[in-house]
Amino acid sequence: MKFKNLILSACVVAANAGGVMPARAVTYTCKNPTLSYCSGSATEAKNNCVSGTKVCYQQEDSAGYLTVPTIYTSCSTCPTGYTLTTTTVDVCSNVSNPPTIKKCCAPCSNCTSDTTWTSYDAKREVRVTRSCDCGTCKETNSYRCKSGYYGSGFSSSNCTKCPGDGLTIGQSGAGSIIISKCFVNNGTDITGNYDYTEPCYYKNDPLVIDPIDPGGFEPIKPGDLINP
Repeated sequence: MKFKNLILSACVVAANAGGVMPARAVTYTCKNPTLSYCSGSATEAKNNCVSGTKVCYQQEDSAGYLTVPTIYTSCSTCPTGYTLTTTTVDVCSNVSNPPTIKKCCAPCSNCTSDTTWTSYDAKREVRVTRSCDCGTCKETNSYRCKSGYYGSGFSSSNCTKCPGDGLTIGQSGAGSIIISKCFVNNGTDITGNYDYTEPCYYKNDPLVIDPIDPGGFEPIKPGDLINP
């Protein structure tokens, strides 16, 4: 019986008169020996069980090398606050369909997702989503552009300041993705001839072909209505 902690990742390459033979792919199987076979040399994973059944597994590769066997306790009941969860046998991680056991997952503390957005940098806000993964609190960050900017928010460079109209400052709601969400509030346009409604949204004009100025705010005469 031969054990090997590190599984071979490739076969030994053989040489012949014609050159180097290609390596053969290694295949793996998961063995389920008896507890008496495993008891002398196996490591043991108790999985936080209150009660359960002991099983033993080890992995064998196509060269005949075996991992050190591991005895698992497949849980049937858990301590108060723990969750009974199905998981794969990690000692057989290279097998395409490894066997599964039951383990008891500890609860997480301070693992509540954010309900509000907070400032992350000059242009972005962040909100953290948290989830408990068997006693480990995992975090995922979501980003968006701050008010006054538009863009994807993936990075600070993906948030662009909303354009204004000379006398007015461009604004937007936080999380705006496209420039047409930018607007200006009450005020007179830069020509002094027209007033803006509140809010007046940026409009891309399909008739404008100038790439430097592809659109702008549409001024109105008193009494006109604009639906953004």
